Amino acid sequence: MFTDRQKEILQLLADGHTYSDIAVLLEISQETVKDHVGRIISKSEANNATHAVYLATLSGVLPFGKNVDAAAVIAENAARIQQTLETIQGKGLSRRG
Repeated sequence: MFTDRQKEILQLLADGHTYSDIAVLLEISQETVKDHVGRIISKSEANNATHAVYLATLSGVLPFGKNVDAAAVIAENAARIQQTLETIQGKGLSRRG
């Protein structure tokens, strides 16, 4: 149903990343991120991006829908978030205040 890139973006959204973060991480424009999210919303028949993440989780597209070890997923996400912060800081970007 979803392309590999769409699954990657869904996971990043589920991890709490903004469109801006995702654009930096994937080295694509924010417009491209928005286009992917629009296609994800359309394919999943969701009301918005948050709803699409929820539906993807329920259907097993994202890890929590597959009865995985939550602690392992949380640890992996923490490492991913740390990497994201380091990437953003390295590119001279900062969080909105």
